[in-house]
Amino acid sequence: SRTRALTSATDPAAPVGITAGSLTVRAGNETPEADFIEDNGNRFGAQAFAGQGAEQVGLSGALALNIVGTDEVRAEVGSGMTITLGGGDITVEAVAESQADTLADAAPEEEIETIFDAFMTLQPEDDEEEAAGPVLGVGGALALTVANRDAVALMQGGVVLIEAGALTINAGQSVSATSSANAAGAGGVSLVPTLALTVSDSDVRATLASDPTALSLAGDLSITVNQALETEAVATGESGNEDDPAKVGIGMSAGLDIAVSDAMALLDRDVTATGNATITAEAERSSRSGATSGTNATAGPE
Repeated sequence: SRTRALTSATDPAAPVGITAGSLTVRAGNETPEADFIEDNGNRFGAQAFAGQGAEQVGLSGALALNIVGTDEVRAEVGSGMTITLGGGDITVEAVAESQADTLADAAPEEEIETIFDAFMTLQPEDDEEEAAGPVLGVGGALALTVANRDAVALMQGGVVLIEAGALTINAGQSVSATSSANAAGAGGVSLVPTLALTVSDSDVRATLASDPTALSLAGDLSITVNQALETEAVATGESGNEDDPAKVGIGMSAGLDIAVSDAMALLDRDVTATGNATITAEAERSSRSGATSGTNATAGPE
């Protein structure tokens, strides 16, 4: 998905001009009045649920894929623009919020006890009776999240500013990506593989691009970037439990979190300003992965 606010001169031989008291070019997928972390922005989600119970062989698998090819928010003043402001300010701003969550659950928490209880009821009450429990129980879960998110605020080279006051170029990004995989199995032989994989690529950039002609400002110059990023991958598996042990229990869980991010504020043009010049880039990032796998583990609380 793309959210864009652009001003540009498509024909270099025919420049485009704007005359105004001030100019704001803004792109955002959150409401301007809301706080940055409020319930706004783009949401991408995928969920898969499965459960199994059988007398002899039980198979259960949950697969959830959530792939966000491009989620871009861009505010841009294109090359060839001539902007006359009469002392007014110009603001170029891109603000993005995005969340991608994936859940694959082959044994939802409320169903785990049911699975083991079902296994229990299939056992003979008399030791002399032939065992009737499931011979094989397989529960597997795979959750995959791939998210590519960009926030760009850009003033291209070739832009002419006449009687401009302050110039502000700001890009902000608050994004998260999570993957959760959960599975359980019961039987004489119980096999429970789980994998949670999160791959995230998040870039935020605020740029005053190169040009041989200097800009003159009757005010401040501010180029700022803010990024908040959280990624997570968690996998859990349970093969039999303390009350209903598997004779052969194999549990395999893996959580893998791959996060690539970049936050950059760039001044690549000469500027003369009567006020202050501020160029800052700030980022807060959290990346976590975890995996648990139990065989004939102690049953959790009901």
